[in-house]
Amino acid sequence: MKQEYFKILFVILFIGIVSASFEIGDLSYSIDKQYGPNENIRGWLNISLNNEPANSILKDSNNNSINLIDFLNMNNSKYTCSTLKCVSDYSATKEETIKNFNLNARESKIIGFKFNEEITDITSVEFKIESDVATSCYNQLTIDLFNNGVIDIGNNKIINSSCSFLKNDGCFDENTNTEEYTLGTTPYCQKIELSESPGFRLGAWVKKISGDKEITMSLYDSFGNEIQDANCKLEDASTVGGEIFCDINYLVTESKDYYVCINSNEMEGEYKIKGYFNQEGCGFYGYPTKSETAAYNIFAEGKMFDSFGTLNISNSLQNADSLGELVKDYIIERYGSLDCSNECIIPIKIISEENQTITMNNLKVDHIKSSGQVTENKFYDLIEIPAKVNSGFQKLSLNNGNFSVLSEFGNYTFSLSLNDIKIFSEEVIIEKIPEIISITPQIVMAAYPAEFNVVITSDADIINYEWDFGNGDLIKTDVNKVSYTYKSTGKFDLKITAIDSNNKSSYKIFNIDVETPIDAVNMTLKSSLENINNVKSQINTLPVFYQDSLNMVLGIDNLETKIEGIQKKYSIASSDEDYINILIDLLDLFVPESIITTKTTTDLISFYPDKDNLNLDVLKAISGDNYDTSKKEGYLDAILSWNQENMDTKINFKEISAKYGGKINPVLNIFELEINEKNELNYDSYIIFNELENLNFKENYGDKKESGYIYINLKEPKKTIVFSTTEDIDFTNLPLFISPGINRLVLSEEDFSEEEGKKSKWIIFILVIFLLIFIGFVGYIIMQEWYKRKYENYLFKNRNNLYNLISYIENSKKKGMKDGEITSKLKKSRWKSEQISYVMRKYSGKRTGIFEIPIDKILTIFKKKNILKKQVQNKNLPIKKVNKIRRF
Repeated sequence: MKQEYFKILFVILFIGIVSASFEIGDLSYSIDKQYGPNENIRGWLNISLNNEPANSILKDSNNNSINLIDFLNMNNSKYTCSTLKCVSDYSATKEETIKNFNLNARESKIIGFKFNEEITDITSVEFKIESDVATSCYNQLTIDLFNNGVIDIGNNKIINSSCSFLKNDGCFDENTNTEEYTLGTTPYCQKIELSESPGFRLGAWVKKISGDKEITMSLYDSFGNEIQDANCKLEDASTVGGEIFCDINYLVTESKDYYVCINSNEMEGEYKIKGYFNQEGCGFYGYPTKSETAAYNIFAEGKMFDSFGTLNISNSLQNADSLGELVKDYIIERYGSLDCSNECIIPIKIISEENQTITMNNLKVDHIKSSGQVTENKFYDLIEIPAKVNSGFQKLSLNNGNFSVLSEFGNYTFSLSLNDIKIFSEEVIIEKIPEIISITPQIVMAAYPAEFNVVITSDADIINYEWDFGNGDLIKTDVNKVSYTYKSTGKFDLKITAIDSNNKSSYKIFNIDVETPIDAVNMTLKSSLENINNVKSQINTLPVFYQDSLNMVLGIDNLETKIEGIQKKYSIASSDEDYINILIDLLDLFVPESIITTKTTTDLISFYPDKDNLNLDVLKAISGDNYDTSKKEGYLDAILSWNQENMDTKINFKEISAKYGGKINPVLNIFELEINEKNELNYDSYIIFNELENLNFKENYGDKKESGYIYINLKEPKKTIVFSTTEDIDFTNLPLFISPGINRLVLSEEDFSEEEGKKSKWIIFILVIFLLIFIGFVGYIIMQEWYKRKYENYLFKNRNNLYNLISYIENSKKKGMKDGEITSKLKKSRWKSEQISYVMRKYSGKRTGIFEIPIDKILTIFKKKNILKKQVQNKNLPIKKVNKIRRF
């Protein structure tokens, strides 16, 4: 026993004597000072290492970290280690056949066994482990054989109870506006990180429309392989829809990503699930794996571990070689051979997630040595001794270490440490710099010129582009494209640097495949087919009207026809010239990689026509009624007033974009108008559109054309109109209005009051004359125009924020919240008072900018010589006073 204590003391003293250190060179480091948000640090570090533990951690000021050995290997650096392959060494003490010890939550202990002689084979390894720990939602005890960071064995006992806090629906956000998709034999799948659990409750939101289909939940690994016996049948869904689930028994020993999928059989019936497009999504339509551009209401919920009790570790492991074979492989890899004359130690790391008492016994290691077969049955306490790393001074790149800056603009100090000892710190600037998005093509032919085009977003003009082709060639241009010929095949790193007019720059490296003509065509054709099939799969999950509109706008049928023609040419091509011409045809195709929803309203929201979109001349042509042009403003106000009194109009909006070469391009806007009469009307009213670009209606609404406008007679008290357009508009500037015939409009009294009108106009005239004397008048007009045209963009640079706020206010109003409560909650969410005030007024239809001087009215006064002296009364309707008009 005393010898054991002396051994422990010696190890501790030895570790203390061999002190670790690192040293920074005279030119110790260099990093770029200018970054965009979340960009990786660019630069290098000049460092030497002296007996530095191999498991040391490099960490930056944002808690991004990397293991020292991984960092050295990433740089292909030169270093030496105190052990073979730089793995940890161990010291074995306290020999026992039975090990009893206590571990608290999140503690671990390394136990092991060893050999002290040359062996020829290990035929079997078995042992038993016991614990008094109770049931838990966490795996109470896990075993890492060989202490390599991989969990090999854990509690696999399950009870029929789930852990609600372990429920995970991936990227799905229940607050986002969803669509309903039809379930069929093709699955909807979602990447979900499964918890460390002995089994799972798999489910989804499902609604039954008709029939009696069988709905199945399935599990796939991250490579897209279906896991056997990890599927279950869902209980029948309700007609109103809701979350339903079924259970599988499948042990996950370490939390990681899986694909959870749902599909139905071919029986008659219709069932729906909920989801939405999301560029940064984790779901897709089809079998794993595919491009993830959706999110579905699919979930997985970990089940509870039963009490641990006793676990017999046999020589046969699930999904692995025998334990004896694994031990033999470990010895050969760690020590170079099975010659253990100088001691071979095999570590077993016990990891605890709950307070518990653990017993290990019945160790039986059957092995063969030159004199015959023997059995080892003794455990040891092990002390880990990390390998020591030594190296001379060398520059190590920081570029791929995943050290990054903050997401907010401004100055801050970036620092890097090794084992909590600071290496350096430097102030960096996070600002708006050119963002390099993508480059095309990325597959080119050797010995044939290729035109490279780079896509960049920047607030300032890009004045210089530097193209480093990865082979020593460098070209500078003042445009975003360049022609270049790679002379040989291979893979090259093309580095593009963009410099803007403010002398701010950024760069990005792209991998370029330089191939023979036949290989370049084959790879490009394969990529085009994958892209178009992916887009078709995405489109097919949408409602039929969406499908038709997108297929028309993207020209899917035409693209497929062209690709079929190219495939025919490819099948008979025989020379490099043939393949070169085919590649030219392929590169001319504008094939989208995927489609995504880039803007959407989260719910139906109130719609009010904009006064600037009203057109009395078109209304006159439609209704056949005349109007007094001198009362134009009064008629426009009357249309707005009529809408408020008689119409409840709601709108839903969705912008769908396509991804081309990494760049997101809006391609289609879809609107759904829900129009309800507040009061029963016994006369016709019309919805009138500007003739929008590629306007397409879901069905025949009886639409007619008139003077560059399209109108629909609203003959029913309730009507829903769905349409799409490629014009760059959204629900805030949609150019349409609803109105009855002109003779049905009621002008306000102020439009007929001779004395009041005369007085008002002369006051305005006098004010104008007075204000013209001051230069401030001009300044105010400029400010007024800025507010009118730019103020909204100034407050909401990302228009999605505007949509979200309006949707939030709409939903809050439905819940009965008052304006003060809504304002208070928005302020707590760190919205600016100016933004809140603007949106609240816009929602209420009030003026959103500064007081607006009616320039049009002033100019009209100068043109008029006489003012009407009599009130004009509508021939068909009595004159009545109307309330003040709210405008949106």
